[in-house]
Amino acid sequence: EVREVMVENLALQWEADSVAARAIVAAFAPFITNSEYWAALLKVSEIEVLHALTYSEIVRVCMANPNDIFARIMQSEDIVGRMEPVVKAFNELIEVGAKYRLKMLTKEECYPVVMKALVALFCLERLQFVDSFAATFAVVESGWFQGIGKLVQKIMQDERFIHAELGKYAIQVELATERGGAWFAENKQVVRDIIDSVVQVEYNWNKHLFSGGRKVPGVFTEALGCEWIDYNAQDVYDVFGFEPARRVK
Repeated sequence: EVREVMVENLALQWEADSVAARAIVAAFAPFITNSEYWAALLKVSEIEVLHALTYSEIVRVCMANPNDIFARIMQSEDIVGRMEPVVKAFNELIEVGAKYRLKMLTKEECYPVVMKALVALFCLERLQFVDSFAATFAVVESGWFQGIGKLVQKIMQDERFIHAELGKYAIQVELATERGGAWFAENKQVVRDIIDSVVQVEYNWNKHLFSGGRKVPGVFTEALGCEWIDYNAQDVYDVFGFEPARRVK
């Protein structure tokens, strides 16, 4: 049961980092005019590739048959469903970017889609990635999978203290502009809906993780997992001035 928690979580993390590694620069590239932000996103994408390769190495070393985890990812509605809000935002951004390059859309028409994708990316890095680490580290704290824990610890530091902080800063800078402020005033409910949808898929994932007899040793439970989701989500809500449904100290 403990092994299943670790493997299921690794499958999710691997897929999420693979999505991030493939999509971030490619999706935002047509719209970035700030050289510092371009350099920062290139570095983030490079790190996401390293994360995905790290999960690949973990699977290669630790799984008797690495192909089994590919099947698990592709066949799991829970893994695919958890990524749906972010993947949807990125797919829309990639489509709009192609039309923008072909001069089928103006930058003003593209701007709302770009901002929605920026919100979704922040949710992925500050909320979804950080949520997923709790179960991993709870298993590691019990004495299992120490090598995996050391690798994932470094990944966690990147996501929480580099990637999420960059996303937060980019959003704050953009919202302080006249264009960004006007967009947010018109789209507050859209932003809230994106965050709410990500929080909901995190609740669904937490429930799934503890289903089918899976369990985490020690104090980490499904209820504590929900509190951890709310604790991380409030940071995202606060960036936009929203009051979360439940605030956790």
